[in-house]
This record gives sequence, structure tokens and C-alpha cells, in this order.
Amino acid sequence: MSCEEGAGKKVLKFVTRLQKNISSVFRFYLINKDQYFKFFLN
Repeated sequence: MSCEEGAGKKVLKFVTRLQKNISSVFRFYLINKDQYFKFFLN
């Protein structure tokens, strides 16, 4: 395995972790957004 391949795998791992974090944060935001709307509309 060359040095470039190792770097590529590290970047790929980092990107997939980043995507998981973003999706979980976004899901959390969507769930709470509904609660905020209900709270303000009441």
C-alpha cells in the first residue's frame, strides 16, 4: 500500500464520519423543530 492510498482511506473514513454526524444533527434538528413549532403555535 502506497502512502497516497493510506491518505485516501483516512480521508474517506473522515468524510463518512462527518456525513454520519451531519445526518444525526440534521435529524435531531428536524425532530426538535416540530416541537418548537408546536410550542410557539400553542
